[in-house]
Amino acid sequence: MIMIRISFKTLSLWLAALACLPFGSLASASAIEWVTVGDPGNTADTDPAGFGAVATSFQIMKYEFTNQLYTEFLNSVDQNGTNPNSVYNANMGSNARGGISFTSGAASGSKYAVSATFLL
Repeated sequence: MIMIRISFKTLSLWLAALACLPFGSLASASAIEWVTVGDPGNTADTDPAGFGAVATSFQIMKYEFTNQLYTEFLNSVDQNGTNPNSVYNANMGSNARGGISFTSGAASGSKYAVSATFLL
């Protein structure tokens, strides 16, 4: 199993930016389904220790956020291609787990694209 850790600040900024995305105006975007993670006060797991505690109820996406949806998000929030909110990382285009490329000379709103390898 692969675990990815990101800071709460990074996650909060990403989710705040995501909430501002005009999904209704994107032709290929579908509605995001949310589920509640509850059981406040649930204690952490013992193996591995420290994971799984739930302090308060919260909402999380029911399905994974696809590269296509994230590409649409990037193109909507980074109109001038300068990545002002640090929502794109070069590893997204070069890392084996990536799949989103950046083209500095592309027209505004189309600087990011899903790599062909990940469209299959």
